[in-house]
Amino acid sequence: WSSDVCSSDLGTPDSSRLWIKQWNGSSWTALGGAYINRSSSGGQSYAFDAKLACDSGGNIWVAWNEANTASGSWYYWSLTPQIYVSEWNGSTWTSIGASLNNNTSNWATDPSITIIGTTPYVAWGERALVKPNLIYAKTWNGSSWVAAGTTPINRNTNTTNNGSLNNPVYPFAWATHARLTNDGANVWATWTEQQTPSDYAHVYVSEYASG
Repeated sequence: WSSDVCSSDLGTPDSSRLWIKQWNGSSWTALGGAYINRSSSGGQSYAFDAKLACDSGGNIWVAWNEANTASGSWYYWSLTPQIYVSEWNGSTWTSIGASLNNNTSNWATDPSITIIGTTPYVAWGERALVKPNLIYAKTWNGSSWVAAGTTPINRNTNTTNNGSLNNPVYPFAWATHARLTNDGANVWATWTEQQTPSDYAHVYVSEYASG
């Protein structure tokens, strides 16, 4: 069991800050001594959905979604959340690349992270405003985030919108709740997907042969 935990609080004005804390035997202390939101602007920063994983060297990795604004708007859902990853090397937090989003204009949420050796893999849900939710997966190659195989990994990736902004109608699969794990050599993904608007959601599994 890990002795590290993610938490968030409401900053001022109207922000959600991401903290990673560790139990030292008598109290919880923040790794790095501060929250790790990626935004350093004077606007609001909203961080949610943090997930932790450890690599073979014992370093801690965290993936989360974060939406930032410098406009003074506090309404999180009107923003475009991005997926970010940072690594704790035992003394400092290091930002691993920039946004993982397939398109930084899209809305990305609910990341999942797993690590084989020291190589991280991240999956998340992402959609445009009037498009279905798709599952993307990327891995860090040492200098940038690259697609892990062919993505999105939905069983159905038709993104045609036959409706309107207020009443979208898609011949699509709406996919959510991506979760990653690994067997030491390959990455496994599970997610839920609704094949048609009138269908029940089903659980799917895919395997990615890393390397």
